[in-house]
Amino acid sequence: MSAYAVELTPEAENNLIEIWLDATDRVEVTESETAIHGLLRSDPIGQGVPVAEGLYKIVRGPLVAFYSVDDAQQRVEIDRIWRPS
Repeated sequence: MSAYAVELTPEAENNLIEIWLDATDRVEVTESETAIHGLLRSDPIGQGVPVAEGLYKIVRGPLVAFYSVDDAQQRVEIDRIWRPS
């Protein structure tokens, strides 16, 4: 099975930057983001929880990512990343 390409929308990228800058433990945020990317590259549908039609969420460490999957293009697009309070 081929790996999926994982991309962040500009909004998700900005979310991640804000979370990282505000974090007291930036290593934890970086490790969570790296884990999310790795899991979504290998099995995006099996790793996430359906939220709405075509939208999934994955939780790792302090991060929650919402994403969509294009199986035909082997592509995952992370639409939003947030850190629950």
